[in-house]
Order: sequence, then structure tokens, then C-alpha cells
Amino acid sequence: PAAGSGAGRVLDPRVLRAADDGGLVHFLLQVVTLPGGIASTDGKLVLYILANLAEAGGARLAREAGALQAIEYGLSCKDPEARYLACAALRNQVASDPPSKALAQGSKLEALLGMLIASDVDVRTLDAATAALNTLHDFYGEVAAAHGAPPPLPPGLVDRL
Repeated sequence: PAAGSGAGRVLDPRVLRAADDGGLVHFLLQVVTLPGGIASTDGKLVLYILANLAEAGGARLAREAGALQAIEYGLSCKDPEARYLACAALRNQVASDPPSKALAQGSKLEALLGMLIASDVDVRTLDAATAALNTLHDFYGEVAAAHGAPPPLPPGLVDRL
């Protein structure tokens, strides 16, 4: 399944409060400091969780715990799966949390997205990076096309490539 495929499901506020009170997101983000870091299986799982947490209503909690730094590590990583998951996590984070969007605009995160788009990356990462950059600048539909943004690939096609 694709990261961020929560289909708009929102977590019960009690679940978010319990995760916040228990420091769950802070704990998960410690994985990036372990040997193997963000490129490890555990690191990629953290990026997957961040993508879905943001989409399910936990973007503020993720931002406050330091998710943008972990996403930056993922975007900088040589591992293609980590880069893809970081793009998906950033797209969902900036779509769901205006302060994250403001922090990402003009930052190293945006520069890394641009570098990924301009480089020779796999089609899945290219699609996710383009979606994240378009979301960062509210480029959708005709506005995106007018600025020369490539259209998103049809749902499900990327996973079959």
C-alpha cells in the first residue's frame, strides 16, 4: 500500500492525546539516530507512520515532535524507498498543517524536493516529490498546468511501475 493511503480517515482525538501524552511520536523519531538511521527498515517505517499520521489528523503532533527533521533526512537519503516515503510524508504534513507548510516553503525541504525532481529518480519518487511540491505551493489542476507542473500519475499506476 502507498504511504498516505488513509483515505481521509481521522484519528479519534483521544488517540492523538494519548500518543502525545505518552511521547509516542518523540519515541518513534529517535529511530533516525540509531545505526542505519532513516534508511533502515525501522526508519522507513517511521516515515510511513508520519505520512499516515499527518493525513489522519496528527500533523501538529508530528511537527511538534520534530517530524520535519526526520523527513529532511529521508529526502537526503540515498535509499529510494526512504526518499519516496519522505516525499509522501512531507506532502501530507504540509497539506494538513499550515505551520509546517510555512516552515517548509523556501527551506532545505523545498530545495531537496527540487533536487529530487531534477535528478534521475524512480517514477514513484518523482510523482511523490512533484505532489509534495505542488501541495507546498497550492498548485492544483489548471493552476499547476499553467505553471508547467506535470500532471499527477493516475492512482495505482505508480505502484504498478
